[in-house]
Amino acid sequence: MVRTGEGHATASVTGGTAIDYAAVFALMPTPLLLLAPDLRIVEVNRAYLEATRRTRDELIGRNVFEAFPPNPADPASRGDEVMRASVERVLATGERDTVAVQRYDIPVSGSPGLFEEFWSSVINTPVRGPDGEIAWILHRLKDVTAIVRSSRLRCERERGNDRQDEAVAVELYAGALEVQRLNEQLHEAREDLRAALASRSVIAQAVGILMGRQRCAAGVAFAILSRASQNRNLKLHDLAVEIVTAVGGHPPDPGPFESLA
Repeated sequence: MVRTGEGHATASVTGGTAIDYAAVFALMPTPLLLLAPDLRIVEVNRAYLEATRRTRDELIGRNVFEAFPPNPADPASRGDEVMRASVERVLATGERDTVAVQRYDIPVSGSPGLFEEFWSSVINTPVRGPDGEIAWILHRLKDVTAIVRSSRLRCERERGNDRQDEAVAVELYAGALEVQRLNEQLHEAREDLRAALASRSVIAQAVGILMGRQRCAAGVAFAILSRASQNRNLKLHDLAVEIVTAVGGHPPDPGPFESLA
Protein backbone atom coordinates (compact mmCIF):
# COMPACT_ATOMS: atom_id res chain seq x y z
CA MET A 1 0.00 0.00 0.00
CA VAL A 2 1.53 3.32 -1.08
CA ARG A 3 1.52 6.29 1.27
CA THR A 4 1.09 9.04 -1.25
CA GLY A 5 2.88 12.33 -1.02
CA GLU A 6 5.46 10.99 1.43
CA GLY A 7 7.50 8.62 -0.71
CA HIS A 8 7.04 5.71 1.73
CA ALA A 9 5.30 2.37 1.53
CA THR A 10 3.82 0.20 4.23
CA ALA A 11 5.48 -3.19 4.68
CA SER A 12 3.40 -6.13 3.56
CA VAL A 13 4.64 -9.67 3.98
CA THR A 14 3.96 -12.43 1.48
CA GLY A 15 5.73 -15.71 1.95
CA GLY A 16 8.06 -14.05 4.45
CA THR A 17 9.21 -11.39 1.98
CA ALA A 18 8.48 -7.71 2.58
CA ILE A 19 7.11 -5.97 -0.51
CA ASP A 20 8.01 -2.35 -1.17
CA TYR A 21 4.91 -1.27 -3.04
CA ALA A 22 6.26 2.22 -3.69
CA ALA A 23 9.22 0.68 -5.51
CA VAL A 24 6.91 -1.59 -7.52
CA PHE A 25 4.76 1.40 -8.52
CA ALA A 26 7.81 3.44 -9.48
CA LEU A 27 9.20 0.71 -11.74
CA MET A 28 5.97 -0.33 -13.47
CA PRO A 29 6.50 -0.07 -17.25
CA THR A 30 2.99 1.35 -17.72
CA PRO A 31 2.69 5.14 -17.24
CA LEU A 32 0.80 5.63 -13.96
CA LEU A 33 -0.31 8.70 -12.05
CA LEU A 34 -2.12 8.74 -8.70
CA LEU A 35 -4.72 11.42 -7.97
CA ALA A 36 -6.34 12.44 -4.71
CA PRO A 37 -10.14 12.94 -4.82
CA ASP A 38 -9.54 16.70 -5.03
CA LEU A 39 -7.54 15.96 -8.24
CA ARG A 40 -4.13 16.76 -6.76
CA ILE A 41 -1.32 14.65 -8.18
CA VAL A 42 0.07 12.69 -5.24
CA GLU A 43 2.36 10.20 -7.00
CA VAL A 44 3.69 9.47 -10.45
CA ASN A 45 5.93 6.72 -11.76
CA ARG A 46 9.00 6.91 -13.97
CA ALA A 47 7.19 5.64 -17.08
CA TYR A 48 4.64 8.46 -16.80
CA LEU A 49 7.36 11.09 -16.50
CA GLU A 50 9.09 9.65 -19.57
CA ALA A 51 5.85 9.54 -21.59
CA THR A 52 4.91 13.15 -20.79
CA ARG A 53 8.48 14.54 -20.67
CA ARG A 54 7.79 16.14 -17.28
CA THR A 55 9.58 16.13 -13.92
CA ARG A 56 8.24 15.16 -10.50
CA ASP A 57 8.64 18.73 -9.27
CA GLU A 58 6.38 19.93 -12.09
CA LEU A 59 3.60 17.51 -11.15
CA ILE A 60 3.53 16.42 -7.49
CA GLY A 61 1.08 18.42 -5.39
CA ARG A 62 -0.53 20.22 -8.33
CA ASN A 63 -4.08 19.91 -9.63
CA VAL A 64 -3.87 17.63 -12.65
CA PHE A 65 -5.65 20.16 -14.88
CA GLU A 66 -3.27 22.90 -13.82
CA ALA A 67 -0.31 20.64 -14.52
CA PHE A 68 -1.83 19.71 -17.89
CA PRO A 69 -3.82 22.73 -19.10
CA PRO A 70 -5.50 22.77 -22.52
CA ASN A 71 -3.45 24.02 -25.45
CA PRO A 72 -4.60 27.62 -26.12
CA ALA A 73 -3.46 27.25 -29.73
CA ASP A 74 -6.01 24.47 -30.26
CA PRO A 75 -9.34 25.86 -28.96
CA ALA A 76 -11.27 23.08 -30.70
CA SER A 77 -9.64 20.42 -28.52
CA ARG A 78 -11.88 18.85 -25.87
CA GLY A 79 -9.22 16.66 -24.27
CA ASP A 80 -9.41 18.35 -20.87
CA GLU A 81 -13.23 18.24 -20.86
CA VAL A 82 -13.29 14.55 -21.72
CA MET A 83 -10.69 13.76 -19.06
CA ARG A 84 -12.48 15.81 -16.39
CA ALA A 85 -15.76 14.06 -17.18
CA SER A 86 -14.06 10.67 -16.82
CA VAL A 87 -12.64 11.51 -13.39
CA GLU A 88 -16.00 12.86 -12.25
CA ARG A 89 -17.69 9.63 -13.34
CA VAL A 90 -15.20 7.60 -11.30
CA LEU A 91 -15.89 9.71 -8.20
CA ALA A 92 -19.66 9.58 -8.74
CA THR A 93 -20.02 5.88 -9.54
CA GLY A 94 -17.00 4.28 -7.88
CA GLU A 95 -16.40 2.37 -11.12
CA ARG A 96 -13.45 2.26 -13.51
CA ASP A 97 -13.79 4.56 -16.53
CA THR A 98 -12.06 4.34 -19.91
CA VAL A 99 -11.28 7.25 -22.22
CA ALA A 100 -10.85 6.34 -25.88
CA VAL A 101 -8.12 7.90 -28.00
CA GLN A 102 -8.07 11.67 -27.53
CA ARG A 103 -5.75 14.49 -28.54
CA TYR A 104 -4.61 16.26 -25.38
CA ASP A 105 -1.47 18.28 -26.08
CA ILE A 106 1.03 18.53 -23.22
CA PRO A 107 3.15 21.48 -22.11
CA VAL A 108 6.81 21.36 -23.08
CA SER A 109 8.91 21.23 -19.93
CA GLY A 110 10.93 24.41 -19.42
CA SER A 111 9.16 26.27 -22.25
CA PRO A 112 6.14 28.19 -20.87
CA GLY A 113 3.30 28.49 -23.37
CA LEU A 114 4.72 25.86 -25.72
CA PHE A 115 2.80 22.59 -26.26
CA GLU A 116 3.49 19.41 -28.19
CA GLU A 117 1.01 17.14 -29.93
CA PHE A 118 -0.02 14.23 -27.73
CA TRP A 119 -2.55 11.45 -28.35
CA SER A 120 -3.49 8.97 -25.65
CA SER A 121 -6.06 6.60 -24.24
CA VAL A 122 -6.64 6.48 -20.49
CA ILE A 123 -8.13 4.22 -17.84
CA ASN A 124 -9.11 5.84 -14.53
CA THR A 125 -9.56 3.35 -11.68
CA PRO A 126 -10.84 4.11 -8.16
CA VAL A 127 -8.66 2.93 -5.27
CA ARG A 128 -10.55 2.59 -1.99
CA GLY A 129 -9.16 3.15 1.48
CA PRO A 130 -9.79 1.05 4.60
CA ASP A 131 -13.10 2.87 5.16
CA GLY A 132 -14.38 1.87 1.73
CA GLU A 133 -14.32 5.41 0.39
CA ILE A 134 -12.34 6.39 -2.71
CA ALA A 135 -8.90 7.43 -1.47
CA TRP A 136 -7.17 7.81 -4.84
CA ILE A 137 -7.73 7.51 -8.56
CA LEU A 138 -5.17 5.48 -10.49
CA HIS A 139 -4.69 7.14 -13.88
CA ARG A 140 -3.23 4.72 -16.44
CA LEU A 141 -1.95 6.31 -19.64
CA LYS A 142 -1.24 4.78 -23.05
CA ASP A 143 0.67 7.11 -25.38
CA VAL A 144 -0.40 6.49 -28.98
CA THR A 145 1.07 9.66 -30.50
CA ALA A 146 3.64 7.77 -32.55
CA ILE A 147 0.95 5.46 -33.96
CA VAL A 148 -1.29 8.37 -34.98
CA ARG A 149 1.62 10.28 -36.54
CA SER A 150 2.86 7.25 -38.43
CA SER A 151 -0.59 6.46 -39.80
CA ARG A 152 -1.12 10.11 -40.74
CA LEU A 153 2.20 10.35 -42.59
CA ARG A 154 1.50 7.14 -44.47
CA CYS A 155 -1.92 8.42 -45.50
CA GLU A 156 -0.46 11.80 -46.50
CA ARG A 157 2.03 10.10 -48.81
CA GLU A 158 -0.68 7.97 -50.36
CA ARG A 159 -3.52 10.46 -50.69
CA GLY A 160 -2.41 13.87 -49.39
CA ASN A 161 -5.46 14.51 -47.21
CA ASP A 162 -3.95 14.93 -43.77
CA ARG A 163 -7.02 16.01 -41.77
CA GLN A 164 -9.28 13.26 -43.04
CA ASP A 165 -6.56 10.63 -42.76
CA GLU A 166 -5.72 11.69 -39.21
CA ALA A 167 -9.34 11.04 -38.30
CA VAL A 168 -9.20 7.65 -40.02
CA ALA A 169 -6.01 6.70 -38.14
CA VAL A 170 -7.53 7.67 -34.80
CA GLU A 171 -10.78 5.88 -35.60
CA LEU A 172 -8.95 2.68 -36.51
CA TYR A 173 -6.94 2.73 -33.30
CA ALA A 174 -10.03 3.57 -31.25
CA GLY A 175 -11.73 0.59 -32.87
CA ALA A 176 -8.87 -1.65 -31.80
CA LEU A 177 -9.20 -0.38 -28.26
CA GLU A 178 -12.93 -1.06 -28.33
CA VAL A 179 -12.28 -4.65 -29.39
CA GLN A 180 -9.83 -5.00 -26.50
CA ARG A 181 -12.38 -3.53 -24.07
CA LEU A 182 -15.07 -5.93 -25.31
CA ASN A 183 -12.66 -8.85 -24.91
CA GLU A 184 -12.02 -7.80 -21.30
CA GLN A 185 -15.76 -7.57 -20.66
CA LEU A 186 -16.25 -11.01 -22.21
CA HIS A 187 -13.56 -12.45 -19.94
CA GLU A 188 -15.22 -10.86 -16.89
CA ALA A 189 -18.61 -12.19 -17.97
CA ARG A 190 -17.17 -15.68 -18.36
CA GLU A 191 -15.70 -15.45 -14.87
CA ASP A 192 -19.08 -14.39 -13.47
CA LEU A 193 -20.79 -17.23 -15.34
CA ARG A 194 -18.23 -19.75 -14.12
CA ALA A 195 -18.73 -18.60 -10.53
CA ALA A 196 -22.51 -18.74 -10.85
CA LEU A 197 -22.48 -22.22 -12.37
CA ALA A 198 -19.99 -23.46 -9.80
CA SER A 199 -22.26 -22.11 -7.05
CA ARG A 200 -25.24 -23.94 -8.53
CA SER A 201 -23.19 -27.12 -8.69
CA VAL A 202 -22.38 -26.93 -4.97
CA ILE A 203 -26.00 -26.22 -4.06
CA ALA A 204 -27.08 -29.21 -6.18
CA GLN A 205 -24.63 -31.41 -4.27
CA ALA A 206 -26.04 -30.22 -0.95
CA VAL A 207 -29.61 -30.83 -2.15
CA GLY A 208 -28.61 -34.36 -3.18
CA ILE A 209 -27.20 -35.03 0.28
CA LEU A 210 -30.42 -33.81 1.94
CA MET A 211 -32.53 -35.91 -0.45
CA GLY A 212 -30.62 -39.01 0.62
CA ARG A 213 -30.72 -38.26 4.34
CA GLN A 214 -34.29 -37.02 4.53
CA ARG A 215 -35.61 -39.42 1.86
CA CYS A 216 -37.44 -36.59 0.14
CA ALA A 217 -37.86 -35.04 -3.30
CA ALA A 218 -35.51 -32.39 -4.67
CA GLY A 219 -38.03 -29.58 -4.11
CA VAL A 220 -38.47 -30.50 -0.45
CA ALA A 221 -34.70 -30.79 0.05
CA PHE A 222 -34.16 -27.36 -1.50
CA ALA A 223 -36.87 -25.88 0.75
CA ILE A 224 -35.12 -27.37 3.81
CA LEU A 225 -31.80 -25.89 2.64
CA SER A 226 -33.36 -22.46 2.01
CA ARG A 227 -35.07 -22.41 5.43
CA ALA A 228 -31.84 -23.35 7.18
CA SER A 229 -30.04 -20.61 5.25
CA GLN A 230 -32.56 -18.01 6.45
CA ASN A 231 -32.54 -19.24 10.03
CA ARG A 232 -28.75 -19.09 10.23
CA ASN A 233 -28.53 -15.83 8.23
CA LEU A 234 -26.10 -17.58 5.94
CA LYS A 235 -25.88 -17.42 2.16
CA LEU A 236 -27.33 -20.45 0.43
CA HIS A 237 -24.03 -21.14 -1.35
CA ASP A 238 -22.02 -20.90 1.89
CA LEU A 239 -24.38 -23.27 3.70
CA ALA A 240 -24.17 -25.72 0.79
CA VAL A 241 -20.37 -25.62 0.95
CA GLU A 242 -20.54 -26.28 4.70
CA ILE A 243 -22.82 -29.31 4.24
CA VAL A 244 -20.83 -30.84 1.38
CA THR A 245 -17.54 -30.31 3.23
CA ALA A 246 -18.91 -31.87 6.43
CA VAL A 247 -20.14 -34.95 4.59
CA GLY A 248 -17.25 -35.38 2.17
CA GLY A 249 -14.45 -34.33 4.50
CA HIS A 250 -13.08 -31.82 1.97
CA PRO A 251 -14.28 -28.70 0.11
CA PRO A 252 -16.71 -29.45 -2.73
CA ASP A 253 -15.59 -30.02 -6.28
CA PRO A 254 -16.79 -27.06 -8.39
CA GLY A 255 -17.69 -29.49 -11.15
CA PRO A 256 -17.16 -29.26 -14.91
CA PHE A 257 -17.60 -25.49 -15.03
CA GLU A 258 -14.00 -24.89 -14.05
CA SER A 259 -13.13 -25.30 -17.73
CA LEU A 260 -14.82 -21.96 -18.41
CA ALA A 261 -12.12 -20.06 -16.55
